[in-house]
Amino acid sequence: MSVRIFTGKSIKDALIEASEELGIPVEDIDYSVLEQGKSGFLGIIGSKDAVIRVENEVIESKVEKVEVLLEEPEAVVFEEVSKAMDIPVETVDSVIISNEKVDEEQEIAESEPVDKIEAKVKTFLEPILENMVNRFDISVRQEEDRVYVTIENNQNDNFGILIGKRGVTLDALQYLLSIVVNQNEEDYLKVILDTEDYRKKREKALIELANRMANQAIRQGKRTRLNPMNPFERRVIHTALQTFPGVTTYSEGKEPYRRIVIEVEK
Repeated sequence: MSVRIFTGKSIKDALIEASEELGIPVEDIDYSVLEQGKSGFLGIIGSKDAVIRVENEVIESKVEKVEVLLEEPEAVVFEEVSKAMDIPVETVDSVIISNEKVDEEQEIAESEPVDKIEAKVKTFLEPILENMVNRFDISVRQEEDRVYVTIENNQNDNFGILIGKRGVTLDALQYLLSIVVNQNEEDYLKVILDTEDYRKKREKALIELANRMANQAIRQGKRTRLNPMNPFERRVIHTALQTFPGVTTYSEGKEPYRRIVIEVEK
């Protein structure tokens, strides 16, 4: 049985986290509550996050999607990613294949798990990055079921090419890297790829957008639909407006056109 743990300031926050990461509606999530969570004194001292456990078909269907993509390396996603990164699709495809060989060799050598993940990451990213920027370093850090990958800028190059408009290139790289990292892994690992603190800067901008659009919705007295966003961005918006008075939020549509709707409370 596959199991994932999600946390949040409340049960609702934890469910939103699970919904956005797994790509399914909150009402379809089968979960159990491990910790109710509490706000603590002044909302800080003694506060405790809510913790839920999600299991069974929800996780298995997520893993199956990754396995299907691995079985079809010629899938359309490679074309889309190569367009975003402005490199030949053959480069992406060949890196995936070479990474499979490295993975097999590491299984034979029975490497340490973190070293194995780091080798997967670097074998995939290095050939692609060499087509895009001059000098870089890649750092890999694993915390439980999350793998944090950072591309360091060594020569103050313009790393905007790695990020792309609204992070589309970085997200495309992260998506493919997630597929590579999860090859032959028993448990699903969430991969977070970042460079030049983009994720933190983007989160700050999204929080400002959330507050601005919530105020607009209240001022106009009608729901407001935001532009399509990826799961990370939607999660930031949901969390930012969780305690915003007078509005509620939900997601609608299917990937990659899924978007946030800000609804004015009656």
